[in-house]
Amino acid sequence: MMARRKKEGLSERKKKILIMLEKFQKENGYPPSIREICEGTSISSTSVVNYYLNQLEEEDYIERDGRVSRGIRLLKPLSQAVNPMIDTIEKAAKTTREVFSR
Repeated sequence: MMARRKKEGLSERKKKILIMLEKFQKENGYPPSIREICEGTSISSTSVVNYYLNQLEEEDYIERDGRVSRGIRLLKPLSQAVNPMIDTIEKAAKTTREVFSR
């Protein structure tokens, strides 16, 4: 049996889930349920969502508390999770503004 290769970066489904998690949290003040994640990402199976949530937890993008039904917490800013280059660009822009504002 061959071991699965780990892909670099996030799959589109994982990105969709992370985006949905952040948006739902901002709009409602609490994390979504697995069924709400299904609806928000057009994934029809709760077990598939759970599979991706487990992967995101292993990759340190989220933290889950199994004792709570909505126990999902983002660990990394969405910009870093979805596109690590955004943080680098934002830091460079800030430095540039500071240099030119002197």
